[in-house]
Amino acid sequence: VSAQSETQVYYGFMGKEITDLDYDGTTISYGENSVVFQLGSKTAIVIGREVPMTLPAQLINDKTLVPLRFISEQLGFTVTYDQQNHIAEVTI
Repeated sequence: VSAQSETQVYYGFMGKEITDLDYDGTTISYGENSVVFQLGSKTAIVIGREVPMTLPAQLINDKTLVPLRFISEQLGFTVTYDQQNHIAEVTI
């Protein structure tokens, strides 16, 4: 969780947990949807248009972290957060 209270995840983890999710280092795709990001930038390219992110993708301990809700929702997933147990759930 970032200082802005946003959950960030290692983007490679998303690809391991969600079958048919493709990622190549700067792009995460699922079906027809794709999100292209650059480290340090608070702007992503989603289906050819620039979309602001609340947090930039960042490199921490040699792993790329991305904002979970932003990436998930742009790919068409639903995100819920259990405030009491601090659990984020992504539904395809």
